[in-house]
Formats: sequence, C-alpha cells, structure tokens
Amino acid sequence: MPLNIDIQQILLHMLNFTILFAALYFILYNPVKKIIDERNVKIDKAMADSEEKAKKADEIIKEYTEKLNSLETDFKEKFGKLESETAAKRSEIIAGANQKADSIIMDARARAQKEKEDIIQSAYSEIESLVEETAAKIVLGSTSEAYDMFLDDAGEGGE
Repeated sequence: MPLNIDIQQILLHMLNFTILFAALYFILYNPVKKIIDERNVKIDKAMADSEEKAKKADEIIKEYTEKLNSLETDFKEKFGKLESETAAKRSEIIAGANQKADSIIMDARARAQKEKEDIIQSAYSEIESLVEETAAKIVLGSTSEAYDMFLDDAGEGGE
C-alpha cells in the first residue's frame, strides 16, 4: 500500500457516507420536501382563490359600472324630461299671467271708459241744470227787458 491508502477504509467511509446520506435524506429531505409541497399547494390554492376573487371583483365592477352608466342615462333622460316639462309649465304660467294681465288691463280700461262716460254725463247734466238755472234767472230777471228789446226790434223793422 503505497502512500498508506487502505481500500477497505475508503470503502467503509463510502458506506458510512451513503448511510449518512440515506438517513439525512429520509429524516430531513423528505419531511422538508413534503412541507414545501404542502405550502406550494396552499399557495397555488390561495393564488387560484385570489384570481377567482379578482375575476369576481372585476365582474362586479363591470356590472356596477354598467348600472351606473344606465342610471346616469336614466337620470339624464328624466332630467331632460323634467326640464322640458318645467319649461312648458313656465311658458304656460307666463301665458296665463299675460292673459290675466291683459284681462285686468281690459277691465280697467272698460271701467275707466265707463267712469269717463259717467263723468261726462254728469258734467252734461250739471251744465244743463246750470244753463237752465241761468236761463231761468235771465228769463225771469229780464223778461221785461227782453220784451222791450223785442218791441224795439220789431219797431225798427216796421219803420
């Protein structure tokens, strides 16, 4: 045995190493691998669940976005309808108010015209009574003067 190498010792060391390797493989590697595999399964399951939840969340978001858009469209339609109804009612109220104002103005003009006619009639009646009074005073007060004037006029015409 040159260099002091014993083959039997080398084979025993190799057998020892193989037994140690096999023992460590069964004692450490398999349980650790089993734990890692279980964790991988849990992680894969969690990833699948989260992807499923993300898909559901996307569907819900899409659904609510569609609902929101439809509500917005309905709101715009109803708002436009209400706005047109309000404009129609506003114009109807304004037309009614204008018509009522015209009616009030016509009534006021008619009353003013009637009052004017009543005042004129009253003035004519007063003037007539004043003329009658004045004529009566003149006639009664100066009947003799009027008679003398008549006679003077008649006398001049006859000469």
